[in-house]
Amino acid sequence: MPHYETPSPPSDIFVSGHFREQYEYAVQRSHGSGNWLITYTLEGEGRYRLYGKTISARPGDIILLKPGTPHDYSVPLGGLWDFFWAHFQPRVDWFSWWNLPELQPGLFKATLRTSHSQERAYQAFLQLHTDSNASLLEQAHQTASARALLRRELALNRLEELLLLTTLETEQERQHLLDPRVQQVLDIISKNLSAPHTVATLAREVALSPSRLAHLFKQEVGDSLINTLVGLRLTHAARLLTFTNDSIATIADEAGFHSAFYFSRQFQQHFGMSPRAYRTTQKQHS
Repeated sequence: MPHYETPSPPSDIFVSGHFREQYEYAVQRSHGSGNWLITYTLEGEGRYRLYGKTISARPGDIILLKPGTPHDYSVPLGGLWDFFWAHFQPRVDWFSWWNLPELQPGLFKATLRTSHSQERAYQAFLQLHTDSNASLLEQAHQTASARALLRRELALNRLEELLLLTTLETEQERQHLLDPRVQQVLDIISKNLSAPHTVATLAREVALSPSRLAHLFKQEVGDSLINTLVGLRLTHAARLLTFTNDSIATIADEAGFHSAFYFSRQFQQHFGMSPRAYRTTQKQHS
């Protein structure tokens, strides 16, 4: 582990790279970065340490770190880590479908298990890397600014493809492999997001104790029941902000947040902006 803070790229740029690192490679940013970080492991292993837990990244694994999440990752003793990486700011509409397992607060992990999806992700990241670097080069020379913007958009399209692919495969795994009691809980929540669901009330629906349901749900879904419930409510609220003119207080209540302050705080943490700013941004792009 280094005894210094690794510099972080400016939060407003889109930058990527391909590293093949040996033992002693390590990154430490105690306050994270101002943008999202994604890594895709091709070979070997990288290890992330966060809040006392160690999460391994092996071939096919995609790791996402949210802005402000501490960065502490390295190559284990005697190891090798071959991986793509990118620092980026997501498009706002991505959050309407982006739903990956959160293993620790601010750290998301998903695995592409088939050779087809792994190859597709590799090609997407390869093109992403080419286009993002070409965009930065053109910006540095202050020439062809329109071309630089188009290159950046191409890179974002490739990143969107990668995240869509990962989310799709994650959802397919959940649907085919979920314990039927966990699936029943998800169905109950989805049919009535505004109901006052708790772990206890949902546990009664599937004839489990609250502690057993909480453990089983985290095991099957990769995130806690409450975090999943809040995430589904926020996604629903984002759709209402985009497609209705209802007041923010009305939307908060319909999505199951009976405190407008709590809703706004959760929305800000999840989407990186207030509900009002999100609605304004969506209207500008519609």
